[in-house]
Amino acid sequence: MNSQEQPSWIRSLIKSNSNNEQLEFWRFVNIAYICSKSGMPESEMIKFKNIVTDNNTSYLVFVQDNRTKLYQDLEKNPKAELCWFFPLTREKYRIKSKIIRISKKDFADNKPEAKFFLEELKKVWDSLDKEEKKGFAELKPGTKTEEKLSKAHDDINDYNNPDKIEISENFALIFVDAFEGICFLLNQ
Repeated sequence: MNSQEQPSWIRSLIKSNSNNEQLEFWRFVNIAYICSKSGMPESEMIKFKNIVTDNNTSYLVFVQDNRTKLYQDLEKNPKAELCWFFPLTREKYRIKSKIIRISKKDFADNKPEAKFFLEELKKVWDSLDKEEKKGFAELKPGTKTEEKLSKAHDDINDYNNPDKIEISENFALIFVDAFEGICFLLNQ
């Protein structure tokens, strides 16, 4: 799909990303979803990685740990809305979407329709730096900071080389298949 075939809001989003990338936090996006236990809306921050296209569908790709409550809740209800603010250009995007979750366990299923997503999983894993990869081997997300600090470190934890290991069992991607995207320009 060439850029002219993409919806106009995706072309605008690509431009907004480019215009705000000097800010360290521009990749963090708020996702609202429904909690599977309470049925109430919840909200989390997720980290944007890139935009990919398969069969004329553009997907926003986000890095996620499959042990998180968010990842589990999206299995039960794969609909979500993203809200992304770009402070330098004063733009806000609201993106209503269906979510596709992919992790290493999907490799075992050998589903032909998952081939594109699994290839992207490997590409993104390979693009992560050592510290990012290490995060998927640490304690479960949501663990209190005090618990993390009290965790005993040994030579394996401190000096292992995540660059050499295969994709972590905990590493996952969220593919956002948007069915509506709106861009707002906020006034000063």
